[in-house]
Amino acid sequence: MYIVKEVISLAIAANKQMRAKRGDEYLTMYSLRLYAEMFCTVRIDTGRCSGKSFAIAELVKKGDLVICKTPFAMPYRSKAADVLGVLSDELSLGAPERYDTIYIDEPHTLPKFDVYKLFLKDQDQTFVFVGN
Repeated sequence: MYIVKEVISLAIAANKQMRAKRGDEYLTMYSLRLYAEMFCTVRIDTGRCSGKSFAIAELVKKGDLVICKTPFAMPYRSKAADVLGVLSDELSLGAPERYDTIYIDEPHTLPKFDVYKLFLKDQDQTFVFVGN
């Protein structure tokens, strides 16, 4: 579990470091949405039962969002971050506020939705897809 947490944390840090160095250059070439898809998104899959959800639980902080299939049984339920279960209609409402990091846990188990359309507010956000 701790290795997966470190991998996710390092991948997010590397992504933010790259954006800090060259983000302004890319922002002039792409729309905000395309920029977010190409440069603000981290994708990590370590396979089933490798501790991904527990790693998210340790990484989330106030101002973050976790999107998952069933948040009630997930380890991050009691964390400071908002947890959004997509079995409800909550996703159709969109995001009333801005989130720093949006974690999508096991995106293949979720209904199709446009995470960028619903939650993208600015170029400083990070989208983290954990699982395949």
